[in-house]
Amino acid sequence: MTLKQTALLLGMGLTIIGFQNCAPVKMSAVGAEAGGVLDAGSEIPGTNTSDQPSSNNDNVDDIVTSLPVDESKAPLDATCKTLLSGVPAIAYDSIAPGGAAEQNFAIQASNQDINYETVGVISNGAAQSISVKARSIAEVRSFSASKVLLNAFSIGKVSSFSASQVVTASHTLDEVSNFAAKLCISAQEINSLHDLAADLSVFGRSEGGQKAKLKELKQMAAYASFHDVDIEKIESGSLRLRLENGSIGSLSAGSGHIYLFDSTIEKIENFSGSIHLYGTSKVGATSSSSVRIVQH
Repeated sequence: MTLKQTALLLGMGLTIIGFQNCAPVKMSAVGAEAGGVLDAGSEIPGTNTSDQPSSNNDNVDDIVTSLPVDESKAPLDATCKTLLSGVPAIAYDSIAPGGAAEQNFAIQASNQDINYETVGVISNGAAQSISVKARSIAEVRSFSASKVLLNAFSIGKVSSFSASQVVTASHTLDEVSNFAAKLCISAQEINSLHDLAADLSVFGRSEGGQKAKLKELKQMAAYASFHDVDIEKIESGSLRLRLENGSIGSLSAGSGHIYLFDSTIEKIENFSGSIHLYGTSKVGATSSSSVRIVQH
């Protein structure tokens, strides 16, 4: 062995000995859950993977059962309850029929209030807030506003406008579609909700002790929450839906996750995803092999 090789081996040995004799290094754990100072080699909270499921787990039932239950809580419900509590009575209770001719309105003020018996079309313009109280509103479209309140016995078509927040209180609501505003609805009869891209919460008015009725829900890309509503059919769309004290007649041609609280689905066809049952919830006939039903 040459002198150079001997020196190299001695150097490596000293290096190894040096590391072995080092004192333990102290590290501070960063974050709200940090428990003070950790020794080197100690386990940082939340990093133990010994009991986590393998990423190769092929058990579909296990995967479905472990879906986050947070989605069973509708994020918009509390906000909508507060907003709708400000309009407990529908406007027709206070606006007497007078046979007024239908009148159209354009948005002409930053904060515009419209109080009229028979409103035709509300369109065009921009505002910070719009409040409409009437016995009937035919159509609301083509304008920009931050907040919109519609309060009438009957509301026709509400669609294709830009807003951050929309609150509607009515007996009948024909159609709500094609916009991305956060939506709060209090109604007794709804014909169609479709092509909506932001969260919505619907509260049935339970007039005469009867649940509200929704004829169809389709092409949804939002979290939809329903309370005291019977839904005739849901078709197409990527669903995240919560239903409390209601029913769904048929569910078809869609995918996603549905959370039922004391509610029922009568028939499932061509639906892909999961259905979570809470309380007395139940599901009827299903012809879809790609749906997973989870009892909580």
